[in-house]
Amino acid sequence: MAHSSIYQISFEPLHKDEWITPDDFYQGYDAMFEYATDLDKDERRDALKHLTKILKGVCTRKGHTLTIVNMEKFWKRWNNAIRKQLDVVKENPLKNQEELRRVEYTYEMTHKGVGDLFYIDNWNNCADYFNSFCNMCRDKGEGTKLYIGGIVGFHW
Repeated sequence: MAHSSIYQISFEPLHKDEWITPDDFYQGYDAMFEYATDLDKDERRDALKHLTKILKGVCTRKGHTLTIVNMEKFWKRWNNAIRKQLDVVKENPLKNQEELRRVEYTYEMTHKGVGDLFYIDNWNNCADYFNSFCNMCRDKGEGTKLYIGGIVGFHW
């Protein structure tokens, strides 16, 4: 994975001076990622479009506001994709190493969010994977409003 984004999510609207910046994250040698960078206006727009795509079935987005939806379809789709691939692996685990990699890939792409991270104010207060975001959405429930703050680009 080369370049991804960290999305700041808050339970309250944020002023721009409250947004995360690259300086908020440990970078470099022995860090989770090599470096972080600010996004320009066009990169932020593209990152918001990408966020909308990866949140399909979890949240809807209008501007900088997210609304948690009923996630039942999302969980069913994810579970069915994993189960389908595990069934193939169970038939002959030694012959199906490629299928096992597909299970891992499905988990990474569907459940971790394609390498993007989420910084959730007053929840985890660190950059974490998509599954943490989904768990927070499940705990908060359908109809909960969330707000997008800063978006920081980073390189693994």
